[in-house]
Amino acid sequence: MTQTPPQNSAQKNANDPSWSSNGFPVGGQTNATDDSSYASELFPSATGSPLEQQQAPWWHFPSMRLSSLRTKATLLAVAIGTIPVVLVGSTAYFAASQGIRQQIIQNEKTNAEDLADKLNIFIEQRYKDTVALSQFDILINPNVRQVVTTEEKNQILNANMESSKIYNSIAAFDPKTAEVIAFAGSNFNPEKIISRDYSLKVQETNNPVIVDPRVAGGTGEFSLFVAAPIKDQFTNKTIGIIRTRTSMTLLNQAFGVDPSRGQQFYLTDSTGQITASSDSEALQKKIEELFPKVNTKIQQGDQQALTMIASENRKEQIFTYLPDSELKAAYGLNWGLLVTRPTEVAFAPQKQLLWTLLIGTIIVTSIVAAIAVVIANRATIPIIAATNAVAGIGQGDLETRMEVKGEDELAQLGANINDMAGQIKTLLEEQVLVAEEKQRFQEEQRYAEALQNRILELLEEVEPVSRGDLTIKARVTADDVGTVADSYNFMISNLRQIVSKVQAAASNVAETTKNNEFSVQSLSVEASRQAEEIAQILKQAQEMTESVRLVAFNAQKAATVVQQAAQTVEEGDSAMNRTVDGIVAIRETVAQTRQKVKYLGESSQKISTVVNLISSFAAQTKLLAFNASIEAARAGEEGRGFAVVADEVRTLAQQSAEASTEIEKLVAAIQGETNEVIAAMEAGTEQVVTGTRLVEETRESLNKITTASTEINQLVEAITKATISQSTVSETVTQTMTNIAETSKQTSKEANLVSSSFEQLRVVAQELQEDVSQFKIS
Repeated sequence: MTQTPPQNSAQKNANDPSWSSNGFPVGGQTNATDDSSYASELFPSATGSPLEQQQAPWWHFPSMRLSSLRTKATLLAVAIGTIPVVLVGSTAYFAASQGIRQQIIQNEKTNAEDLADKLNIFIEQRYKDTVALSQFDILINPNVRQVVTTEEKNQILNANMESSKIYNSIAAFDPKTAEVIAFAGSNFNPEKIISRDYSLKVQETNNPVIVDPRVAGGTGEFSLFVAAPIKDQFTNKTIGIIRTRTSMTLLNQAFGVDPSRGQQFYLTDSTGQITASSDSEALQKKIEELFPKVNTKIQQGDQQALTMIASENRKEQIFTYLPDSELKAAYGLNWGLLVTRPTEVAFAPQKQLLWTLLIGTIIVTSIVAAIAVVIANRATIPIIAATNAVAGIGQGDLETRMEVKGEDELAQLGANINDMAGQIKTLLEEQVLVAEEKQRFQEEQRYAEALQNRILELLEEVEPVSRGDLTIKARVTADDVGTVADSYNFMISNLRQIVSKVQAAASNVAETTKNNEFSVQSLSVEASRQAEEIAQILKQAQEMTESVRLVAFNAQKAATVVQQAAQTVEEGDSAMNRTVDGIVAIRETVAQTRQKVKYLGESSQKISTVVNLISSFAAQTKLLAFNASIEAARAGEEGRGFAVVADEVRTLAQQSAEASTEIEKLVAAIQGETNEVIAAMEAGTEQVVTGTRLVEETRESLNKITTASTEINQLVEAITKATISQSTVSETVTQTMTNIAETSKQTSKEANLVSSSFEQLRVVAQELQEDVSQFKIS
């Protein structure tokens, strides 16, 4: 659907005097919904309960929500103050951390190189010291060598060893004769030393030799062995070999490794065996046993310099490996130096920097957060006050008002909220009035429905009457329909009595004709027999006299019965007249009932008109709620509460429209059923007319019966007179036989006439019984 632009709605509100500046309808222009429950909930004073008793849900209280404006403002201020600090600190940390990390790695390389230099110096000094010892005069100068005794030579070597405090054994011997020239330290067996690899290499090369460290037999610890040839000063021929032994533990002092710093070094020989280490447990082991990952990298790098960080033995360390190329070039020693340090120790400055920046960030964040909280609180106090006011209005406190100060947007918001509270109060008061009106309408509607249902029940109750069942009684109630039912019951009661009397009279006539039919037939047969056997009659005069007397008696009795039948017929005629009068009264009652039902249909039409008007009001209310939602949307966050109210009003208007539609359907159904009732009434009227006609026909039949009864009475009187006459002249029957024959013929003829009349009377009585049998009276 096409949405109306907000400016058009605003212009309409501005031009229409029935609208306030906030878009609320004022005065009598407020469209009411038909939801009385909604009005009673929002305006409980209409039912007697104070507004303070209304408990709003917890979400209606902004102070109880985590997403309140104050919280958002505080978080925003804290974010603005702290995020830059955190970003700067994080950037500085990552930048400095990378630099420090690279510097630490470089320092580890430098430290390893420094240790390698110290190792080279240490080995070079041992080499030079051994060469210097091999050039002592007591060893190379034959003159001095012969003068100085072996004991003195030993003292000189011991003094030199003690002064250096490096060597633990110095031995000079002749490899050819296995003669000990001099020694310092523990005694030794020359024959064993001669077979050592360093002795053999010196003899082979005639040059100083340094070999891989090995465990010394005398001390049991790794020692460095250096051997040099002793050459005659004059002939330059090798006359012996001098060997020095130095403990590899001296490298710990030479390297100056501080265990408290977590640094460890591992010196490997040409075979990869660890010969010196700050970790004594690592001696005689290989790198691949202690650090397999690092050893793999070293082998992959072809024994090149390597610096890496790896986790070995569940401990992350920084490893620096350096192959000692100087020793290899100078002395043919393929040694390697591995220096390790735990990363937690090596990168401690990095962590210290992190803690420094973290603590600084926390302090700055705390200060900024405190300032932000103060500023946010001061800035949001007016907005929170407005929110609380709107919440109070939403809870039903329509007396809530805001204190308006200044002319800024917040002051305008407060003024608008005050206007809104007043308008809502007016709207709710009008809602109460509409709810009361609707309640009255619903009561009238319920009354109309009850009346309609009662009429339908009455029609269902009296429906068997159309089939002749006069035993049916309508249920009498206290309403208007009950009056109609009472009148109907009285009319049916009278009609039932009339029909009962008619049935009784018809039965009596039928029974009388049936009983006298045999007598009349006998009379006819007897008269015929008298005509045929006139001779026998003369002989049996006495018997005839008795028979005549009997006939006279029966004739008198028949006359009496005929008179009673005539009287009954007259009474039936009177009852028929009353029946006609009753049927006419029924017709008038049905006509009046039809008029009332017709009036009920017209009232239903009026109800439909009122429902259409209410539906129109609901549509206008929905439109107004929609416009109010647009205005609330334009107001932004401040109008959110009013937008919720507008949405609820629009929802209620939609429900009112749906309810109006349902009422229209019900009214249409009532009108349809009312029309059916009117049609049924008209059909009943026609049936009453038909009944009246039938009663008229019945009355005509009764008149015929009356005429026939009169004739029968006359005939019976004639018979009576004849029988009396016969009785009078019975004594002179012999003299008047001719008269008797004539009289007998006349009697036979009259008997046939009486028989025919009785037959007609019997047929009329049967017809009357059949007509009356259509009615059920018990």
